[in-house]
Amino acid sequence: MKIMTQCNFVKLNAKEWTFIEALEYSLSLKDISKITKLPYSVVYRIYQRLKSRASFYFMTDFKKMNLIPLYIFFNSDQKINYVNSFTVSLRKVYGSKTYNVIYAMVPYVYYDEYIRSFSSEPVTIIKGLETVKWRPSYGSCIYFPYKKVLLPVFNTWLNNIEELSRPVVDWPYSFDAPDPIDLAIILGKQKHPYDSILSIIRRIRKYDSSFPILSKQTISYHYRNHVLKYWLYNAVNLYLNSVCVPFRLFYFEGPEAHIVARILVKFPSFYRALIDKEKAIVFGQPPGYVFENIYRIISMFDVEMPLGDLILSLENMRRLIKPLWRFVENKKWIWRDIKIKVKN
Repeated sequence: MKIMTQCNFVKLNAKEWTFIEALEYSLSLKDISKITKLPYSVVYRIYQRLKSRASFYFMTDFKKMNLIPLYIFFNSDQKINYVNSFTVSLRKVYGSKTYNVIYAMVPYVYYDEYIRSFSSEPVTIIKGLETVKWRPSYGSCIYFPYKKVLLPVFNTWLNNIEELSRPVVDWPYSFDAPDPIDLAIILGKQKHPYDSILSIIRRIRKYDSSFPILSKQTISYHYRNHVLKYWLYNAVNLYLNSVCVPFRLFYFEGPEAHIVARILVKFPSFYRALIDKEKAIVFGQPPGYVFENIYRIISMFDVEMPLGDLILSLENMRRLIKPLWRFVENKKWIWRDIKIKVKN
């Protein structure tokens, strides 16, 4: 029983929490060391230790990149044998029905082409007109150093309801794309924000031997003068034990879906929200003790959950590297109908 109880809480020592608080606008571990006053060696060890139970993200402005994140639901009997190269992952989701759920990152100008690339009609599609990740600066949590736990605070959003209620706005898009070198660095940084850009390019070349060999000066120039223009902040997912606390998707429809998603993603057990017009989806690991508060909040707004309670399979059916740099010519997005076979 004690082990099961511990599974429900994010456990952090005081230095780890100090690290988490500092990472949002820190581009390097050296920056975190300066902010926290912790020695670099300590910061490095904390980072290496946290990587085993957390994921870090280099969040970029998709609007500036003319990219749109998508969640696409298909019924499980709609077999998906092939996916386009803009697909990031394909997973099973269980509820009252079973669904195949695709997460994709698509140039917005090719949204229609991407949807048409599937042989089946989707159950629903959620565009990430807003993509939000949890950050400690939201203030909807409190750290207890004596217990070494991080707990959500459920009433802080009430002071910010006007901002949370702002309308979701679709945005103009074009064929303009980042430089392929910039894209490669961004994609490498997305899940490895504190890796050196040299190691990121080496990893890219290991995956794609056709990627050009670049000097250190060229890589540094692109990072400083181009990549940082797209950067918004760094984020972290602090995972719970998935055996005790499953990963869930909360899919909302209704005129206030965007408000509910913006509220939930402020709590530390929720990791990411994709917000569309009158649709939204929130991904996370809310433990059992938060459900009364979560559903109390949901019930306050004009939303429905038409797909019911949704739990992600622990098996990732397919996760793909996004070689987006291959889909840029003359700094314009191009469409290539490349099919990747899905191995179920």
